[in-house]
Amino acid sequence: MTFFSPFAHAFFLKESLVLEAIGKVIIILALAFVVLLVLALLFCSFTLHTKRILLPNFVLFIITLLYEPLRRLLSFFRVDPSLIDRVSVEIRNALNYPDFAATSMEERVLLLPQCIRSTECPAKLNPVDGIHCMECGKCMIAELSAICKELGIRMYISPGGTFTGRILMYSRPKAKAVVGVACYPNLHEGMLNAKLMGVIAQGVPLITPGCVNTTVDREEIINKLLSNIHVGNRQANISSLFPYLAIPYSLIPDSVYVLVGEIFVIFAVALVALILTAVGLAIYKRDLFPRFTLFVLNLFYQPSKLFLGYFHINPVIIDEIGIALMNSIYKDAYGKAPMNKRLLFLPQCLRNLECPAKTSPREGIICAECGRCGIAEIKKMCDEHGVEICIAPGGEFVKRAVRDKQPRAAMGIACQHDLYETMRYVTSKGVPMIGVVLSKTGCVMTEVDWGDVMRNIVYRPDYLLL
Repeated sequence: MTFFSPFAHAFFLKESLVLEAIGKVIIILALAFVVLLVLALLFCSFTLHTKRILLPNFVLFIITLLYEPLRRLLSFFRVDPSLIDRVSVEIRNALNYPDFAATSMEERVLLLPQCIRSTECPAKLNPVDGIHCMECGKCMIAELSAICKELGIRMYISPGGTFTGRILMYSRPKAKAVVGVACYPNLHEGMLNAKLMGVIAQGVPLITPGCVNTTVDREEIINKLLSNIHVGNRQANISSLFPYLAIPYSLIPDSVYVLVGEIFVIFAVALVALILTAVGLAIYKRDLFPRFTLFVLNLFYQPSKLFLGYFHINPVIIDEIGIALMNSIYKDAYGKAPMNKRLLFLPQCLRNLECPAKTSPREGIICAECGRCGIAEIKKMCDEHGVEICIAPGGEFVKRAVRDKQPRAAMGIACQHDLYETMRYVTSKGVPMIGVVLSKTGCVMTEVDWGDVMRNIVYRPDYLLL
């Protein structure tokens, strides 16, 4: 025993040093996480109250890294979480303005959401270039269309986010700059996606969101379209417009930068490790620690997608993993709910191009049961079982429907991204939700496995059937 004691002592000494190092790292990470959250909230508050932007790239980095924790923190304190999206949009508008203003009118595109149309809009949907305005005068789109034609700017009315991405990627000639109109959360994500596509974006937020009869500031759209700054004077102009885009770095000691650098490196390594752990667990063992894996994916949702995109891996895999995990977690709870307390959400993109259905600001799209698509048959089945059905014109409408109808369980059909976002929102309100992914996406004439939909609508756990 005496012979081994020096070795045992050395072993336990090394072990304690390792544990001490791990403890220090955990404390530093926890402090860094809290500090970043507080800094983000302070910067966001400063931006909103003073209309000035301090350290824009740093704030955008924090928002992207901690997007979900920031929104949850604001929700916990009963503050509108879209504040984070608003700050993100305003900062991106400021940073992108010089490059956007330097583009020619012919290189610009105006993207309008279908929700600003009148509910009596006679326009038809084209699977190639979106909704074609018939200039009926029932909304402001006809006027914006005339202005765009005069300026040589292409205008598209998009039925959804996937369609918007397709326009930016494949329209010819390819758009170099875009003015997008949407609610703040969609603008935040849309401008981030535009950056990844190499398209310079300016965002105009809706004044009244809700997916039906929305409103927007017409003058703000026109001012964005007419933006123009001489290329040679870009930096001077942007500095005069936003004087707080830089700070005197010489006032800060070098030791502070060293400390910040060390914290950042540790935080970045931990972040990558968490992302890889979550993705690995989800891909190879989806039923292994599903709630932990889902927690990590939700916590670092946007960084995970950016991480995969950097390595040219389709980031949709994150949404697919999240949907699979949530289906696994919530399916039994959904199956226990009575049929008359279930709510089925269908996307408007499943409709036929010749769909005669009208849109109600309160009930969504009212199926006319014309038989041109599979919705009529699903509606009939839901009516027989007492399941309520909602054909939603957009994500904001789903949120309102959950608040108004207060279901005990919900089921949704959508593309990967929209479905995951919807399931995250609905389950955060204490409503178990399952989802079926579209087999063909694209926002126009989409498809789904209707057999799978029918099986899930009436799903009951096996032990309840015995």
